[in-house]
Amino acid sequence: GHMPLALAKIEQARNDGLDIAFDVYPYTAGSRHLSGSLPAWMHDGGNEALVRRLRDPQCRRRLREEFDASLNDPQALNPFELSFADILITAVEGEENRWAIGLRMDEIAARRGQEPLAAALDLLAEEQGHVSACFFSMSEADMRLALAHPLGAVATDGLAFAPDGPLAKGRPHPRSYGTYPRLLGKYVRDEKLLSLPEAIRKCTALPAGRLGLTDRGLVREGFAADLTVFDPRTIADTATYADPHQYPRGVSHVIVNGALTVTDNE
Repeated sequence: GHMPLALAKIEQARNDGLDIAFDVYPYTAGSRHLSGSLPAWMHDGGNEALVRRLRDPQCRRRLREEFDASLNDPQALNPFELSFADILITAVEGEENRWAIGLRMDEIAARRGQEPLAAALDLLAEEQGHVSACFFSMSEADMRLALAHPLGAVATDGLAFAPDGPLAKGRPHPRSYGTYPRLLGKYVRDEKLLSLPEAIRKCTALPAGRLGLTDRGLVREGFAADLTVFDPRTIADTATYADPHQYPRGVSHVIVNGALTVTDNE
């Protein structure tokens, strides 16, 4: 519910002369390492120190106190930021906890026979801090406001994955497969939140301009030939949180630097 205030601050800063813009993607969950929520004092000294503290009874008591305080005071820092029911595990480092991928943190705790905070700390310790998760922390209404705002570029905030081979690991956020098709299918064609030309600008010319790229982002003679051929009537994302390793529909060709990388959907 705070997006109107955030956008007003951005607009005011721009009116005051600050060269500011922002990016957004069409999803209501973020994704990063589970340990990223832990307070700074847990990370002091690097990952090895973090893992030691995860196992240290005194450090765990301090986290427990912070967690309990957050339950009683909305202004207090929650070491995990959200309810454990809103945290979906997407990747772990080893094989022993592979079963946890695709489950919410409260579900994992129930299967382990632990309460959620202890389960989260033990899982992080067992995986040497390498646990990735989706955090369902946003609202659809806020996201739609940001998506339609003229200063907002569209970005995936994702990584490179593939449905098979070494890049098929875990169940990553579907943004890496579906961001642009979801924008063009759901929010442009189906819901008419913004026009097709404006959506394309947000995915191409606007981010290229923000990054200072002078030969990309537009279809123009002398520019790098980065082109995507898609059918606006059928383009759609197919990646989901439960099954993210799925390419979109409706994209027939992709050309990067003049070289075909996708031809006839392959």
